[in-house]
Amino acid sequence: MLDRSTVCRWMMRLAGELTPLTDLMRSLALQSPVVQADETPIKMLAPGTGHTSTTYLWAILGDKQHPYTTFSFTESRARAGPAEFFADFVGTLVSDAYIGYEFLHPHSQGRILLAGCHAHARRKFEELHSLGPTERTATAMGYFQRLFDIEDELRDVSDKLRHQQRQLRSRPLLMDFKRWMDEQLETLRPKHDLRGAIHYMTSRWECFERFLTSGAIPFDNNASAQAVKTSAPQWGRKVRLFDRKQTVKGWDFRSIAGVSLARSVGSRRNFMSDTAKRELPRFQLSG
Repeated sequence: MLDRSTVCRWMMRLAGELTPLTDLMRSLALQSPVVQADETPIKMLAPGTGHTSTTYLWAILGDKQHPYTTFSFTESRARAGPAEFFADFVGTLVSDAYIGYEFLHPHSQGRILLAGCHAHARRKFEELHSLGPTERTATAMGYFQRLFDIEDELRDVSDKLRHQQRQLRSRPLLMDFKRWMDEQLETLRPKHDLRGAIHYMTSRWECFERFLTSGAIPFDNNASAQAVKTSAPQWGRKVRLFDRKQTVKGWDFRSIAGVSLARSVGSRRNFMSDTAKRELPRFQLSG
């Protein structure tokens, strides 16, 4: 059996060789007019100390025309991470309400618009409902259920038809939900738990109604959340073998990105081959 350290050295070397490909994937993903992003914490072991620190793995997903999933690693959740990832991006970012993402819009001179993830918003109400169902939480969950049902029905239609149907069906329902939430804020006690869930949406309402402006904007960022949470366990097992300096080089996220590329491209091998042949010469080869 091969020694684990030997295998890891091979992976680090492979990651270096994959750099042009992963750089290409990131470049193509960020050409999408709409991207999704999410992050998840992972524990990193400081060699020789036995202590761990919380680091972060980030996933960025392109659209249907740029079907790439790319990953980045940071040692903290500071907003400098998203600021770097999206430094040249122009378009709409679908994400949760983490301040690192919300920071992007006002500091991008308007080139980045934010779209809220309705799955994250629903979770706020869902948690309260599971602790003790009330008429209010049941009403909120009912609104979400109808909105998500519409999205499920429109999953496989064109962006144009999805936009039309959202105007006819989702917009009136969402506006009714907003009126209901505003009414609750007028009557709820100042420290009522439901206020937090409602405020999460109403304080950034422009983001949560962004999906109504285009059929290409996802209703949630579940795809990016699934990508990063699926990859985090395999990442977490490996980063424990290396010190901070080596890990920051990002050797392993390139391997994860390569696996994600194989999954996302699937049967479209000719598409990837043609894209690589056309675009890779623009990127500096490693070594």
